Amino acid sequence: MKISLGYQVLIAIALGILIGLSFGKYCSVLYPIGQIFFMLLQMAVLPYLLFLLIHGLGSLSPTIAKKLFKRGWIFFVLLWAVSFGVVYCLMTLIPTPQLIFVEPIASGSKSVAMNLITLLVPQNIFYDLSNNMVPAITVCGMIGGLAVMNIEKKDYVLNLLSQMNAGIEKIFDWLAKASPLAIFSHVAVAIGTTRFDNLEKVEVCIAIYVVGTVFLTFWFLPALITSLTDFSYKEVMREFKNVCLIPFATAMPSLAFPFIYKAIKRLSQRHEMDSKHFDNTAQTVLPLSFSFGQMGNFFMLFFIIFLSFYTHHPLTSIQEYLVMALTLPMSFGTILSSFSAVTFLIEKFHFPVEAYQVFLTTSAITMNFQVLLSIASVLTLIILILSAYYGLLKVKWGQLIRRTSVCFVFFGGMIVLVKPLLKFDDNFTYLYRNLRVSEVMSDLPLTTIYNAGEPIPPSAFPALAPMERVLKSGVLRVGYFIMDTPFCYLNRFGEMAGYDVSFAYQLARDLDVNLEFIPIDVSRIGEQLKNGEYDIAMSALVMTEQRLTQMDFVKPIFEQNNVLIVPIKNTNSFVNLDDVVQTQGLKIGGIGAYYDTLSRHFPLSEPVSVSNFKPLIDGEVDAVLWSYLSAFVWCLAHPEFTIIDYQGRIGKHFFSYAVQEGTVDWMHFLQNWMFLKDERGFSAEMYSYWIEGQQPVDAHPRWSLIQSFIQWLGTP
Repeated sequence: MKISLGYQVLIAIALGILIGLSFGKYCSVLYPIGQIFFMLLQMAVLPYLLFLLIHGLGSLSPTIAKKLFKRGWIFFVLLWAVSFGVVYCLMTLIPTPQLIFVEPIASGSKSVAMNLITLLVPQNIFYDLSNNMVPAITVCGMIGGLAVMNIEKKDYVLNLLSQMNAGIEKIFDWLAKASPLAIFSHVAVAIGTTRFDNLEKVEVCIAIYVVGTVFLTFWFLPALITSLTDFSYKEVMREFKNVCLIPFATAMPSLAFPFIYKAIKRLSQRHEMDSKHFDNTAQTVLPLSFSFGQMGNFFMLFFIIFLSFYTHHPLTSIQEYLVMALTLPMSFGTILSSFSAVTFLIEKFHFPVEAYQVFLTTSAITMNFQVLLSIASVLTLIILILSAYYGLLKVKWGQLIRRTSVCFVFFGGMIVLVKPLLKFDDNFTYLYRNLRVSEVMSDLPLTTIYNAGEPIPPSAFPALAPMERVLKSGVLRVGYFIMDTPFCYLNRFGEMAGYDVSFAYQLARDLDVNLEFIPIDVSRIGEQLKNGEYDIAMSALVMTEQRLTQMDFVKPIFEQNNVLIVPIKNTNSFVNLDDVVQTQGLKIGGIGAYYDTLSRHFPLSEPVSVSNFKPLIDGEVDAVLWSYLSAFVWCLAHPEFTIIDYQGRIGKHFFSYAVQEGTVDWMHFLQNWMFLKDERGFSAEMYSYWIEGQQPVDAHPRWSLIQSFIQWLGTP
């Protein structure tokens, strides 16, 4: 018994899921199969789009083309409006991101305009083809088609284009037959290699995304078609299944071309659309709808707003309006075009680097549903435009109003009911509080932590130089300051954690000694080092001219802009740095080395030395000067405050580790030790974990049946 292609695809998907769950990361060996398939598909689809559009438009007379435009433009506008409305409603479910104000910089409007021109206006067709510039390719096809339309002897050109399209369609037939194997490998690799724990914080976003696309695909679009034509819901859904299944499974909308054309041929024969102009009109409407009618691409707007919340990167009012204005032109083209558009917006609006990684992770699921909606909307447009062109449009006003009203009343009601129940997590929810040294390091040395205020035994051999003292006593004493998240802090387990803490553990482990953490008194660090109270201070210490006269520093490990922490209610008073500098009587606090910076940048203000943020919380000072990253993390736990980053205009600080002045051998050892940590990847690994919050690759191996079986075999 011959199995239809649709069922072959379903079987391929099921087998891909089974193999992915069973073999996990080992499925990556199947990656080349799917990749070769998609490369061959890309080879054919863009030239097909170009030739199809030139042939379709060129085959029409100017009179027929004008009629087609007059009958069809309203449906494009309708679907654009519905898409934008649904996405905007879904955006209301996303909480307002916590304000982290960054001084406005040039909006880059000229750059944005030039990118849009490049996207829409063809200049070099070979460049456009090789870079998947679908809107530009479509515009080129339209210009070429209009040119062919208005020449007299065009039969030879049209015949040549027809033959070229027939050849490419034959390639599509071959690829369609191979698609089950490609889909199997694609699904197996995706299921086998995707870390599902990376999706925990974005699962609500994914669920909303899926619900929105499914609502439009299976409810609104069929209701629209059946209310405007004589097509039945069953007939519409059957064609949706035939056309959308393979593109949905592969996340490749280009695969829909041959299925769409066959579907509209079937519908034309059943509903009396057949005429000598049908092929020409269909070939014109298909690429136009494919290029400008993919409703799923509008969901890029929803995702940009989610990224704004997720990364604590609020958009200014101007940026929000700009994103909305760009949504329509950037939705033109395929899903790859919208993928590039999101990347473009992430870059232009200066999102944090993790935003792009979140987008990639989420796209592993959302892209398929985006394609599902896009292909369904393309087919809907073609059906409605051809029905209008051939006079088969039958507006059933009562049914149209009733069905669409029910759709959107139900949709709006669900949003109102669900919004209070949704809990969104962002990238920083519990992030730093959950990090542990034991997640990234093993075989930790014996460790003792002394808290501020408790008795601390004197150092053994205080008269010896630090290097000799550490090796002779078998103990490394590290000075720490607990306020500097994510460098040195207490996590939710009550453990010492942070970037600098991990370096302290590694240093003790490499020296094969025990470890003691000694609290730092920021007013007497040089004295504590000189007295041998600790051997090295490792707690995001700031290098200053004054401190350089009292202690030595190893090479800087971080560079951070200075920022002001201010109450959100007073943000407007601190936006303009020149105004702040000229304001007399402002009380600005500074901790340790940051206090020394105040008089240089704010000469008319009253500098206040503080040891913590209680004076800011109690309103005793108007602002506190601190480093960007530590201030950012503090504001996460205190949402009534925000930071203002003047892009380095109030200076920056360099963080380093401090040692006793004049201890050349100890300094020389530490410099070389840190160089080795850089070369062997330890520094990069710690930065990824403690600063960026990325889980180590081997910390939690991806679950799979074969992995569990191997572990079971190794269990005694």
